[in-house]
Amino acid sequence: MMKQSEKDISERLDISVSKIDRKLTEISSHTVLRHASLPKSMNWDEFKATKDTKGKMAFIITDNDTGNLFDIQDSRKSIDLDKYFRRYSKTERDKVKHISTDFYSGYIFLAKRLFKNENISIDRFHIVIQAYNALNTTKVKLCYKSNTNYNKLKDYWKLIVKNEDDLSEEKRYSKHFHKEISQKEIVQFIINTDKFLKATYECYQGLIHSLKSKDFYKFKSIVLHPNKDVSNKMKQALNLYKENLKYIENSFKYDINNGIIEGTNNLIKCLKRIAFGYRRYDHFIARIFLIKGIIKE
Repeated sequence: MMKQSEKDISERLDISVSKIDRKLTEISSHTVLRHASLPKSMNWDEFKATKDTKGKMAFIITDNDTGNLFDIQDSRKSIDLDKYFRRYSKTERDKVKHISTDFYSGYIFLAKRLFKNENISIDRFHIVIQAYNALNTTKVKLCYKSNTNYNKLKDYWKLIVKNEDDLSEEKRYSKHFHKEISQKEIVQFIINTDKFLKATYECYQGLIHSLKSKDFYKFKSIVLHPNKDVSNKMKQALNLYKENLKYIENSFKYDINNGIIEGTNNLIKCLKRIAFGYRRYDHFIARIFLIKGIIKE
C-alpha cells in the first residue's frame, strides 16, 4: 500500500474521504493482534501517535530476527505494558532471549521483571546520540557572537561531530581562514580554542571508535576514567553510561540493534507528515498495519 494521504487516495479511487474513514474504522477492528508467541529477539521503542492515544506515546515492538513489525500498543506506561506482556505465559516469556531498547528506565525495569532469561541491550544508536548531543551542546555554548571564532564554529559544526577518521586531508580554500586548509586542520584549530571542547571532543571520538571496533574495555575505561575537563553535558552522558554498563556491554556482545525499529518509526513519521496528522489513533494504526502488510484488505 502506498504512503498517501486519505485525500490523495480518495482522488485516485474517485471515492469520498468519508468512505475511506468508514473503511478504516472497519479495518481497525482487526488491529488488535493476538500472536501465539513472542519474538525470541525484540526491539522496543515509542513514537508520538495521536492526541487520543491512551498514553500519549505509542509503544512499538519489532521482531529482530525477521525484521518485521510485531505489534503496536497505545501506551508505553509500565502498568499497561505489564498487562500486555502478561497475556503470554511465563514459559513463553522465558523463551525471549534478547531485548533491545533505549535508555528509558521504565523499559529496562519491565524487561527485568517479566523476562527472566533476557539479555537486555541498549541500542547502539542511542548510545552514540547521547555523546553526540553532549559534544554538540558543548560547541553551541561557545557560539556567541563576541567569540572571535564564532563563524568557524557555526559553519564547521558538522566537521566537529564527524568521525575523525573520515575527515579529509585535502586542502581547500576557506573564507574564514583566508587560506587553503584541510578538514583535519580545521577541526584541530577549533577544538584547541577551548580546553573543555577539546576534552569533550576527544572523549566523543574515543567512544565512537570503541563502538565501531566493538572494544567494550576501551569504552568502559573512557566512561569510568574520563578527562576532568569534559563538559558537564558529557559528564551527564558518561554517568548515564555508567548506570547502564552491563546493558551496554550486551550491545557489544550481540548483533542486535534498533535499526529495524527506527526504519519503521521513520515510515510512521512520513505517513503522519503526508496526512498532515491523524485525529484518531485507530485509523492511524490501521494505515500503518496496512502499509506494513500486518493486515491485508
